[in-house]
Amino acid sequence: MRPLSLLLHVLAYIAIATANDSQSMPSIPACARSCLTTSIAASSCATTDQACICKDAQLQSNIEECVIRSCTLRQGLSVKNITSTACGAPLRIKGNEIRVSNIVLFVITAACVLLRLAHKGVFSTSELGWDDFIIVAALLSGLPSVIILDRGAIPSGLGRDVWTVPFDHITSFVHFVFTLEVLYFLQAALIKLSLLAFLLRIFPKPSTRRILWATVAFTIAWGLAFILVGIFQCRPISFFWTSWDHEGPGTCMNTNLLNWTNAIIGIAIDIWMLALPLYEVFRIQLSWRKKFSVAVMFFVGTFVTVVSGFRLKSLVHFATSHNPTWDSTDIIWWSNIEQNVGIICACMPALRIMLVRMFPNMLGSRRETTQRYDSRYGSRRIGYGRGASALSGPSIQEIVVPKDIHTITFTKTFDVQHQNVYGDERALFEMNVFHGERTTPARSSNTSELSL
Repeated sequence: MRPLSLLLHVLAYIAIATANDSQSMPSIPACARSCLTTSIAASSCATTDQACICKDAQLQSNIEECVIRSCTLRQGLSVKNITSTACGAPLRIKGNEIRVSNIVLFVITAACVLLRLAHKGVFSTSELGWDDFIIVAALLSGLPSVIILDRGAIPSGLGRDVWTVPFDHITSFVHFVFTLEVLYFLQAALIKLSLLAFLLRIFPKPSTRRILWATVAFTIAWGLAFILVGIFQCRPISFFWTSWDHEGPGTCMNTNLLNWTNAIIGIAIDIWMLALPLYEVFRIQLSWRKKFSVAVMFFVGTFVTVVSGFRLKSLVHFATSHNPTWDSTDIIWWSNIEQNVGIICACMPALRIMLVRMFPNMLGSRRETTQRYDSRYGSRRIGYGRGASALSGPSIQEIVVPKDIHTITFTKTFDVQHQNVYGDERALFEMNVFHGERTTPARSSNTSELSL
């Protein structure tokens, strides 16, 4: 953790404690007393002028600088607590807000995952894929974070001013932050891998799949690298949560740089994963209305990217923070939103299926139109899948009459025109995940036999 600057911007309140409560003097460190005496003597405030001491920003700054030079971190925090109380500073607590948002977001996210699994397992013939298993793993990896926040970090001081937190609680708080950081790296990688696995299911084009597999490899390397570096960023590892007062032996890498780098790379991956499917969708032969409905689903992912940007901003602010237990609430807040909304976005295809069933004319794809055409005029499709062909011309019908020795048999061969269907909606192997159906390839033939 970055050295705390003691947050003694109202340290001048010591004078009030000295004048109004003589019993508090013994608890004020000698280093702070000398700073108080020197600074007040050089100011225009009298020792007993409470209003002047509380409002004189220059006096507060002078005392703060003196205490930082003269006192230890623990001494400075003790003085800050005494002076804040003496001047009637309000006790700020927002742990309950974090607790409520933490639990509510997780419940909503878990409900979306359960709806996704229920749809595939009960209401659809689609089989569970790697994207489903990975998103469940991402949800489960977030459960420890919910428990740690509720039972560990908040009782240890999260959402309170650091000078009001007991020293042993500060140590516990930093320990919980260490665990939450590693869990964040794990969950972020799993969410991205689930989305990539989903894209691999719906895009069959070889060049697109190669790009997706390369992105999968990069994301795995990114996740593993930051998990390992996050665990071993300090030597010994425990120095991460025992070094907050800078009184123990050990070394740590730049934690702020670690988190900034992770956030920036994560945002870059999000943008890449958004751009690739949008590019492919707009190349497919769909009506603009259908393209728009699918694109909107993918564009929900931009919200995750925006939230990631706000989280990065809070990380930058935290790097210069003097009040970690209070200022880290913004990081916790944005991290919770980012991870939970990321999982919800990964469940959007299943949620869209439910909407398609409710509003088929608005959100359905060309499959419904094709099925209505086939039922009225007959099917013209002879294949579906990788390397499948589309047949142009009249539909082929095969009529077989039992043959005997008195029948005449003749065979007619048709000319079949083939075309590349990678640019067509049917080129998406698992596009039926948007419709909740399983597609069975149609039987194809290029001959018909007629017996007379």
